[in-house]
Amino acid sequence: MEAAGFECVGAAELDERLQVEYPKAFKLDSKRMFGNLHDVTKTEKWKAVRKEMQGCVLTAGFPCQPFSKSGGQLGKKHKEGTVFEALMDIVDDLDCSGVLLENVENLTGDRHKDTFLEMRKVLTGKGFELAYGKYSPHQIGIPQHRQRWFIMGIRLPDGLEGYESTALKKMMEEVVLEKGKMQNIVLAKDILQPSKMGKGIPLTAVELKALTVWDTYLDWLSKYEDAGSTPSPFWAMELFYDYDMNEIQTLLEKRKGRPLTKKQLASIACPELKGREYRRANKETIARKLPPYLWDLDVRKEVYPDWKVTYINNSRKHLDQLQSVLVKNKQKTAFTKWKQQLSKLDPTFQKFEWHIKEDPTPANHKSVEDRLKHRLDGRLIQFRPSGIRVSSGLRHPALVAIGQVPVVGRYLKRPRWQTLAALQSIPEQFVKKNSALFGSSSRSGVSGEPIKRLGNAVNVGLVESLAQLLNERLS
Repeated sequence: MEAAGFECVGAAELDERLQVEYPKAFKLDSKRMFGNLHDVTKTEKWKAVRKEMQGCVLTAGFPCQPFSKSGGQLGKKHKEGTVFEALMDIVDDLDCSGVLLENVENLTGDRHKDTFLEMRKVLTGKGFELAYGKYSPHQIGIPQHRQRWFIMGIRLPDGLEGYESTALKKMMEEVVLEKGKMQNIVLAKDILQPSKMGKGIPLTAVELKALTVWDTYLDWLSKYEDAGSTPSPFWAMELFYDYDMNEIQTLLEKRKGRPLTKKQLASIACPELKGREYRRANKETIARKLPPYLWDLDVRKEVYPDWKVTYINNSRKHLDQLQSVLVKNKQKTAFTKWKQQLSKLDPTFQKFEWHIKEDPTPANHKSVEDRLKHRLDGRLIQFRPSGIRVSSGLRHPALVAIGQVPVVGRYLKRPRWQTLAALQSIPEQFVKKNSALFGSSSRSGVSGEPIKRLGNAVNVGLVESLAQLLNERLS
């Protein structure tokens, strides 16, 4: 906002530590640093300085948890889903000349579209010319895919009714497009540079072990064309289970909205369970004999979705094909050893996603690390709840507050948060001068305060472009 010609006249932040650090970073009088937004306009602290903030532009990335797919999606039922109403109290009290708001892509999802429509009606009802658009850093030449909604409102002269403006929306699109023409930052060359990655955070021993096991699998794919391509996702844990998915679906259909009986469940999950052992076991215990993605079978009342059945069937088919090829090439013992090694991994690491069209490249290096670096050069590796994901290194996945920072294949290291700040277009000098604003790193560097801050942040370049438009329209 400052780069676009604005000056910070007030701020609000729940985090008490940030309430101290924010004024330092943005040269803000601490008297105009507030905490909880709910009923803030009724506090004595607010009333003492409200005149100094009259007519300002309100900016806010109001809490996304109520709308995010990674949250509960409770919308206005979520405690923080009512922050928008608190923001509107501020708009009224300060007679704001403009607004620039941001939220997650799912703000317009099926569960929240009525809430979003209501928000727009509130803003136009307050006399704003309103427009909104979904933008991502990659549109302005930053190699990060991070779709977010930006909502811009410009106060109309008194007496004029607010409205949704196609002209303003077109202007928003044009300034983003123009910014994209001005820069083209390359992830590997301009951000994940050798000088910066040398100070990166190494893989943990557990993660290296998991990649070593999967490297054996990738090596087979690079050697044997008839082994096929890895399905995505590949649930390799299917190697350790023997159940009939068709039987599960048929029984669930026959139960017509009732869970399976204990006898039916046992016949699927562990038919060897007999006598006293069977009588002592409960349905939940029996369901745990299945892979984690079927653990709800003890209470499930409807058939599983087609996508889950497809993932299971594709994984089994690929495993059968791979084993057949390896046996044909006298690699049966090697496959048995790999299966044993795979079984020792955390179940999350027994799932694999090769999000790349090309097959893995051969690697003949003696050391495991050198082999991995060669094979995964130009790739990003994420250790996610859904499994280990290997993707192209051309564009960084969205930074999120819950961590999941990818490993850079060429270095087998994660970038430090200071490096990742560039993906949010935060100037390097600002980061150096205000490291306390971001907080302390965790020991592993996978999560911690700085990553949370970056994950919750807006992209500076996108905001600057939109703010310049806003400033021009308000002038």
